[in-house]
Amino acid sequence: MTSNGFFTELQRIILSQPKFPAAVVNSEGCEFCNEVYNSKNLFYCFDTYNTTDSFYLFDSFMCANCGDCDYAVESELCYESVDPYKAFNCEFIEYCSNIRDSAYCYNCSGNDLFGCVNLKNKSFCIFNRQLAESEYREQIKKFKSLPREKVLAFVEGLKKTLSSHSNCRGK
Repeated sequence: MTSNGFFTELQRIILSQPKFPAAVVNSEGCEFCNEVYNSKNLFYCFDTYNTTDSFYLFDSFMCANCGDCDYAVESELCYESVDPYKAFNCEFIEYCSNIRDSAYCYNCSGNDLFGCVNLKNKSFCIFNRQLAESEYREQIKKFKSLPREKVLAFVEGLKKTLSSHSNCRGK
């Protein structure tokens, strides 16, 4: 092996390994984290404060048992979400606040929502359609078994439809 080959291989090895944190303050059990303060039991988190038992968080504050979230604030049991604020037991939500027991929602608040867009203070809705609680509980089993990609595609279409309708109303 030549010296050039040795240093190329050494650089590849160094770049493939996680780096030690630059700032982990008043925290314990935080592995592969950086800019973490007053937190406990985190894994691969960055710029996170007062958070416990979570993984893959970015720029989050006061969260517990969350995974794969960005900009989460005061949220618990959330997964794969962007900008959840005061969310509980939610997955695949974006820009939602004061929401619980919901999935695949965009810009919503309320509880027991699935695949909804731009709903505020609503409950028991599937794809923006209001249901009675009993009907929601029955229907949600079917919808939760759908492939994630299919649900996400339908929500994206709903977002486009609702934004085009709102633009027409303003004219």
